[in-house]
Amino acid sequence: MLGEKLNAGKYLLWFAEKEGYFYKKLREGGKRGCEDGIWLGRGRHAKTFYKHHSLGEVDGVALSAGLVRSRGNTVTGCILNDAALYEKR
Repeated sequence: MLGEKLNAGKYLLWFAEKEGYFYKKLREGGKRGCEDGIWLGRGRHAKTFYKHHSLGEVDGVALSAGLVRSRGNTVTGCILNDAALYEKR
């Protein structure tokens, strides 16, 4: 479906917040587990789901949709964020 929505020669920007100390502490402590991630929003009506996907995992999903990572446009080394630019070929 992702590959069908994007025309050839167009781009998709992927951005994600990395697993910070707070999230890691909850996950490793076995608290608030939900499948392969954790839930947030204790004591609230609405809860949110958090699961970080590595750039390698996102590359695999993008490749299956006909997208390739655009050279020189990947942000790495940031403490809190990952970002990558993918191109539809």
